[in-house]
Amino acid sequence: MKFEQLTEMVKEVCLKQGEHVPQIFVQGSKNTVMAILADLPEDFKKRHKGFFVAGAKIALEADIGLLQSVYFASEGWMSRVKKDEKMSTRPKDDPKRVECLILAGTDMENSKDNFICFEMLRNKDKKLTGLKPLDKKGETSYKSPLIEAFIAGFFAAKARIQNISDTDKFDVAKRRVVN
Repeated sequence: MKFEQLTEMVKEVCLKQGEHVPQIFVQGSKNTVMAILADLPEDFKKRHKGFFVAGAKIALEADIGLLQSVYFASEGWMSRVKKDEKMSTRPKDDPKRVECLILAGTDMENSKDNFICFEMLRNKDKKLTGLKPLDKKGETSYKSPLIEAFIAGFFAAKARIQNISDTDKFDVAKRRVVN
């Protein structure tokens, strides 16, 4: 799935439902998996660990083949600061925060990180009425530590499967020679 196609799909779902639950999209050479990541912890270290575990779980439970791309879509908060200004508070605690829809990830086939962010526009009744792009195409570069944790978990689980498989094959071959 191309980033542009995924972006349109994520926007469509968000506009239709009025929100977007945290969701990961994993494309492999055989299959694509989409999973909702419910109840993500606030604490970054715990969230990071959760992404590692999610990567391992998909590696173990889904036959996707070679990992080609991983993307994460979620709502979030953003604060705007001037270039020479430092952030004084977390975006979620900033009274001038902007609610946004974020899609970030990695296309491993092309060694390209992708990121796009939209301001979620709501009317006075808090109903979502639109999505406004917040970054200029091609000007935003972002490497997600959560995506990197997912990929690390995926490959750690795949390596373990491979090592176990090789050990089992070796034990079976050794038994045949000894017996």
